[in-house]
Amino acid sequence: MEDKDMIEMRQQLAFLREKLEDQQIVNDHLMRVSMRQRSRDIKRSEHFSYRMAALCLVIYPLIAWAGVFSFTFCTVTCLMMLFCIGATIYVNRPVNRTDLMTADLATVAAVMKRFRKHSYYWMFYVTPTLIIPWLTWACYEFLEHNNPNNLHPAYIVTPLIMGAVIGGFIGYRRHRTSVQAAEDILEQIEK
Repeated sequence: MEDKDMIEMRQQLAFLREKLEDQQIVNDHLMRVSMRQRSRDIKRSEHFSYRMAALCLVIYPLIAWAGVFSFTFCTVTCLMMLFCIGATIYVNRPVNRTDLMTADLATVAAVMKRFRKHSYYWMFYVTPTLIIPWLTWACYEFLEHNNPNNLHPAYIVTPLIMGAVIGGFIGYRRHRTSVQAAEDILEQIEK
């Protein structure tokens, strides 16, 4: 009688273990699908950056040709955009190469931490280092080439500053979206 009860308990335990293993596989799959969906925010921000840089690479030669800014300023701006494209590729390459559906979670976590770290460095160190001198130069160039004698310089520079603020806001929102996606993926892995 005791042997029969033990056998029955072992069978129940084996059945419960099997069910538990199936449940873990389903949860792992759902977690990876969710991680893949969040990584799309990172890709969208990356593609948005490429589109904006490509737009600048097309518009700034036309601006130089029209005489709004000097040729030197437009050339430096285009070189800066190429540098930004290269940096975006460098920061996003590990994320793009990692298959979230099959890679082990430790690798995914390391890639997301690296992405988050490089994104913060870019936002808080590189961006101000590039934007402040560039914006100062843009204001000088615009005043130098487009200021009628009787117009106060503030009227000329204000649209540039407003455009920089709006562009900065859009860029910061894109940055926050992609970093938040990386943080969400890290949070899912840690659970």
